[in-house]
Amino acid sequence: MIIVRSKLANFMGEKINKNLAIGILVIVFGFLWYGQSQELAKVKSGDTSVPVEQTKNDDEKMGAVFKQIDEDIRTVDTWQKLQCTPKTRLDCNGTSCTPSQPVVYLILDRPNKTFSRCDTKGCDKHDAIFGSSGIYTNIQPRNPSGMMIKVLGNREYIEMATIGLSTVFQNGSCGNLIN
Repeated sequence: MIIVRSKLANFMGEKINKNLAIGILVIVFGFLWYGQSQELAKVKSGDTSVPVEQTKNDDEKMGAVFKQIDEDIRTVDTWQKLQCTPKTRLDCNGTSCTPSQPVVYLILDRPNKTFSRCDTKGCDKHDAIFGSSGIYTNIQPRNPSGMMIKVLGNREYIEMATIGLSTVFQNGSCGNLIN
């Protein structure tokens, strides 16, 4: 009789624990559902609780972003010759990157299919392959040398060059050259 009572108590204990867990889950999901329905009601009623001034500023920022994207779309294939000047440089090895002073600027010449890497000692000119992808122009040396350049529209760029097993990243801004 004691064994039967003990087994019955264990069974009831497991059932109570399961019921308790189910009850807690129902309560949690109930609160989540209530919160979501309140948010949905706010959205449907137009009460977003965002100040009008903040919304206006956000709209102006988004307008400027869309205007810049439109400009990038129009200029990605139309620029002829750019000079790109770095603002930042990172020298990276297999485990870390360190900022350093940029010293090389670029001259990108689409009609002649060349790019030049220039510093205080002069310029090294390379034959190149130019290809567009969306709002970017990708530039690579005709003869592989472990580098590539990506230009956004006609205004910003990033250059990646490998030196041995290390990598140098430079990025900055570009401007049209008239020559």
